[in-house]
Amino acid sequence: GSLSRDEYLAALPIQQVTQLKQLGVALFFILYSAESREDEAVASAQRIGTLFHLITESEAVELRESRLIGLYHPQQQRESFEAALGERLQPYALQQPAERNEAVTQQTPMAVRHLGHSDDALNNGYQNLSRFWDQTGVLYRDEVEAQQSVDPFIATGQIPPLSSTFNNHSNQSATLPQFNAASCSGCGECWSHCPDSAIGATSLTPSQLLEAGMKMGGADALRPHLSKLAKVLSTLTESGPTDQLIQQGWSSLMEQAPLAEERRATADEAVATLCKNLGSLPVAHTQPLFYQLEAKKPQAGELLALVINPDSCKGCGICTTLCAAEAEKQGAEVAALTQQHSDTAALNAHYNQWRSWEQLPDTASNTLIEYGARPEIGALTATLLSRYAAMAVAGGDHAEPGSGEKLVVRQLLGITEYRQQPLVQQQLQELETLYKQLMEGIREQLAAASHIDDLAALAEGLDDLSNRNLTLSTLAEKTAGIESEGIDAYALKEWIELAEAIHQEQQQIAAGDQSLGRSRYSLAFASGTAATWAGTFPFNPFQVPVTIGSAAEIGALASGLMEGQLEQATTTHRLIHKAKNLLKNGAEAERKEMDRLTWRDLSDDEQQQCAPLLLIGNDTTLGAAASGGLSWLLNSDLPIKVIVLAEMDLGFAGESGLHGANHRHSDARSELALAALAQRNAYVAQSSIANPEHLNHAMREALQYNGPALLRIHAPSPQRHGFASDQTLAQANRAVTSRAFPLFRYSPDLPGVFGTRITLEGNTTEPDTIASWAFHEQRFAGLFTALDGDKGPTPLEQWITLDSRGQNNKTPTCTVDDGEYAIDSDFARRLGQLLQQWQMLQELAGVVTPFTEQVQQQAETRIAASHQAEVDALKQAHQQELQTLREQLEDEVTTRITGQLSALVESYSDTH
Repeated sequence: GSLSRDEYLAALPIQQVTQLKQLGVALFFILYSAESREDEAVASAQRIGTLFHLITESEAVELRESRLIGLYHPQQQRESFEAALGERLQPYALQQPAERNEAVTQQTPMAVRHLGHSDDALNNGYQNLSRFWDQTGVLYRDEVEAQQSVDPFIATGQIPPLSSTFNNHSNQSATLPQFNAASCSGCGECWSHCPDSAIGATSLTPSQLLEAGMKMGGADALRPHLSKLAKVLSTLTESGPTDQLIQQGWSSLMEQAPLAEERRATADEAVATLCKNLGSLPVAHTQPLFYQLEAKKPQAGELLALVINPDSCKGCGICTTLCAAEAEKQGAEVAALTQQHSDTAALNAHYNQWRSWEQLPDTASNTLIEYGARPEIGALTATLLSRYAAMAVAGGDHAEPGSGEKLVVRQLLGITEYRQQPLVQQQLQELETLYKQLMEGIREQLAAASHIDDLAALAEGLDDLSNRNLTLSTLAEKTAGIESEGIDAYALKEWIELAEAIHQEQQQIAAGDQSLGRSRYSLAFASGTAATWAGTFPFNPFQVPVTIGSAAEIGALASGLMEGQLEQATTTHRLIHKAKNLLKNGAEAERKEMDRLTWRDLSDDEQQQCAPLLLIGNDTTLGAAASGGLSWLLNSDLPIKVIVLAEMDLGFAGESGLHGANHRHSDARSELALAALAQRNAYVAQSSIANPEHLNHAMREALQYNGPALLRIHAPSPQRHGFASDQTLAQANRAVTSRAFPLFRYSPDLPGVFGTRITLEGNTTEPDTIASWAFHEQRFAGLFTALDGDKGPTPLEQWITLDSRGQNNKTPTCTVDDGEYAIDSDFARRLGQLLQQWQMLQELAGVVTPFTEQVQQQAETRIAASHQAEVDALKQAHQQELQTLREQLEDEVTTRITGQLSALVESYSDTH
């Protein structure tokens, strides 16, 4: 590749380096010749020659070089084989992992610092993240997990949330992205397409930024000058480290309005503390977030703070590739993110910046809405500018660098978190309102009976409800046995018990056992590639409940979990319904009847507040292996959202898969979304990370739909599919633009008939050749060969239209990257099937169908016949009118002539 030997060694994952050193394995580096890079056969000869050379050098087997060269069959590669056989290679020394970053300051993960302050943390057992960190996490971080003692909590098979933040990826890559704030355009491509949540971004006004630094402590003396300093910072346009901007703004402010010497000294110390608190946090003045907002309203412009988390970053290069493209489009000399060597100083700087960013407030909702409304930005990018959405999936897991699966999951969970948060807040506000109304009703009832001595103390106790030593249930028990003419003690007990139940429910939803609140959604992973990184002990990257099951049982497991979630949500709404009924003085029988309320009895708005379950798997585990269960789920009314991560291997991967015993002429997995359309009552979409807006629309519509949904999303894998880790988005885009993975959405809620509910928005109007997607993946490399004397070369798009006899006499070809290639005929047929699926989608949506021409001809015939009938009718009417006029004219002429002749006769008679 493009890496040197030393860079390649430094970029090796630390786990591989450790294992190689423990095994005593020698590592050799093959430097391919220019010819080997262009011809795989020559490269193979070089590898084989190197292998035999190493075997000869080890003296494990006695081999004669002259005999090996003579036996090597492919004559055209013999020179490469012979050169490699005679090359002298030296093994490369493997350094100890600890030698790389021994001076790097260890950081306690934010999740541990946050969850460790939970009031119930010490009583949570296996859910206690701090305990898990102390007893298990640090051992895996320091790679001494063998020293772990016996832990009964591990037998539960459960992992606390966000435990993957223990894992440190800072020593897995030789480089890390470096943020150049002055070059940032604010496009958001970097943080919205980072698979590992390694880029933290927040947009704040200068006032909010300064206020955040003040809350970190030690700078209270600056409080009187804070608004003036914020106003000065709003006039600065130079991007860079926050501490430098503050110092520059303070110097400018002191020049405009200098302070007395004593006050200046105190203020200078406060400014120094403020700069230390925020550190070198880089902030950028961007067009969409600063200049355009500032133009609308002074001091409304916001600074974009962007940092890199070394613990999460795997060096995939997606962000720097996107930034390079943006810089080229903007005409900038330097990209906003560039890969820089990650030495000790750089790592410590990144850690300090990340620690400062963690203490900043989240981006304001109004900013997110206005930012996302810009067409060049989009709603998904704005959504992931929110900290809660961006960190819905933590880093530190074992997903591959540049993982398409991880990126899909992160974006979908970010959309889900962003959508569900307001619904949760809405429910909390409703519970808070009901609680206050119930408490007011309790006070009124007790106040009405305050003349009774036995209740005086209890009424006084109601003023101390915030004191946990006196609970409402205790108070209700004391009032149950009291008989009074002024109060119904049993009715009061109902009020108190209901108020306490609502208060407890409110606390559980808002905070819960982990200070994270009740989960806004839950996850179920089917066994497969995604489950390997989502469920690897002890690294849990999620903050919501996650279950992993086999493909055969995942459907039943998901439905059972969903039923449990719905019962929990229904319990909350039972309390709400009872409280409303009680406040309206409803009958007790009506409230007892509400105990029988089920999820299906709730209104549409109430059902929206129920947390959905996302069932995630690939097109194998959720396709053929679980087709029956999947069909049942899609025909149910459960709000389970099925996420299918499409591998797109078309039933094989590589030449052996195509011609092997398991070769199939079609692959039903590639038609999974089309098969789901047949259920008719489920929301179905096929989307891609290559089109964030389409993906955002599809996920939001799926969540809005109260029934089941299926989203099939292309998830390219650099390692399994064979391309560079920074090309994940490029490969996803090729699949969409080539029609290999067309986009569509189907919503049963839309009016009209089946076909009118399908939309094909998001697909390009000028598609690329479908072979371009497969050509750029190494798993299909053996299916493309240089065109050289093949029979009847025919472009693929024309070849697939031929009958079987015509296809056998022709060679399908494609032109990719300025080269012409012949395509394996069986693989070409499979590509043709993908194009047929696109044709089917167009037919189903009514865009293009084989009946269109017939319908058009019939319509034209009907119109022509109708037109001819109208013409004939007009002609007949015209002729009739002419005939009438003719007869009238003849009668008139006859009358006039007769009159004139009569007059002549009379005149003649008179003269004679």
